[in-house]
Amino acid sequence: MSYPGASRHYGSGSHSKHSGAQSHSSQLPANMLTTIQDWMKEGPSLERIQQLKNWVQQGGLQNLSKSKMRRFYEVVATHRERSKYRWSQKNLQHIKNELTKITVLLSYDIGRASNNDKVILRQLQQAIDTAIQHVHDLQSLSNLFDFMEALIAFHYEVAKD
Repeated sequence: MSYPGASRHYGSGSHSKHSGAQSHSSQLPANMLTTIQDWMKEGPSLERIQQLKNWVQQGGLQNLSKSKMRRFYEVVATHRERSKYRWSQKNLQHIKNELTKITVLLSYDIGRASNNDKVILRQLQQAIDTAIQHVHDLQSLSNLFDFMEALIAFHYEVAKD
C-alpha cells in the first residue's frame, strides 16, 4: 500500500553542504529494489542475504535504535503466527493491510527524526512497501516474513544501542 509522498524523491543533491542529509538520496538503491522483488518471488538466496546484510551495514541502519526495529518485528511476528493458523487467499489482503502498520510507524518516525535519520527511514519504508506490494500468495507472504526477520537480525548485529 502506498501513501501520498511515500515514493517521492527527497533531496536532489543540489542543496548546499549545510543541508545535512537532504543532499543524499532517500531513494532505496536500485539493486536493493531488485533484491527485494526477487526475494518476494523466489525466497532468500545466499546472494540476496548478502546484499541485504551489506545494505544494512553500509546504509545507515546501525543508527536506528533496536527498540524502533523491534516494533516493526513485533508486527511481523504477530502476523506470521496468525497466518499459520488462519491462512486463506481470502485473508491475504487483510494480512497485507495489517503489515502496512509498519509503514505507518515509519511515517511517524520520519516525522520525528533528525535529517540524518530521515534518509535511512525513508529507504527502509520504501524497502518494506516494496516487499509488501510483492506479496500475492502464501509463499510470497512467507518470503516477506523471512525478509523482515533477516532485516531485523542484521540490524541487531550492527546497531549502536
